[in-house]
Amino acid sequence: MIKKTIDGIFIPKSGELEYGVSFALFQKDNYKQLFEAVENFYSGNDILDEFIREAHRHTECITYLFMKDREVLAYCSMSCSAIFIDEPDAEGKPISILHPAIEFRYFAVRKKYQMKKFEGVDIGVSSYIFKKCLLYAYHISQNGMAAEYFVLHAKNEERVKKFYRNHSFAEFMPGMRSLTDITFADCVPAFLKIPSLEEIYGE
Repeated sequence: MIKKTIDGIFIPKSGELEYGVSFALFQKDNYKQLFEAVENFYSGNDILDEFIREAHRHTECITYLFMKDREVLAYCSMSCSAIFIDEPDAEGKPISILHPAIEFRYFAVRKKYQMKKFEGVDIGVSSYIFKKCLLYAYHISQNGMAAEYFVLHAKNEERVKKFYRNHSFAEFMPGMRSLTDITFADCVPAFLKIPSLEEIYGE
């Protein structure tokens, strides 16, 4: 998803990845072309499935589709956000400091690919795609905006929370608040200090 040029970092709207996976930025100008693939997307979560069908209308975030054999394997929507963290001032009194963040607003994988691996390799579909999204967000944080954290709101299910823990996210600690707690009242907020590339790939 990332290309380096003599002018810096270029993030294309579409392209090819490994294992036959392609990606495309989902916008109004390609909605008709991708309509059928999006309408047939099913993750098992009604909220996530409903959002992707309207994602091209949302201007508060950008959404990438990840496809294989004309099916949407997964999608990820990201937006600018922030975390408020209570920190001591010069006198030791706690004050709320705003830290810029990139929010993984929605991430969903097609039901039949959840907990599955790509054929012939020991690589999970969900993890592979989410790591591509982390890499994308990392380059944005280093080359486009001064974000300090990644943030998301995980469904309050152990399987979901474990997935994000496996990608180094931790649940909010006391004194931390996000901009979107009310919107995601039934979810668990989690954060990740912007990692190095080695941390993203677990090396």
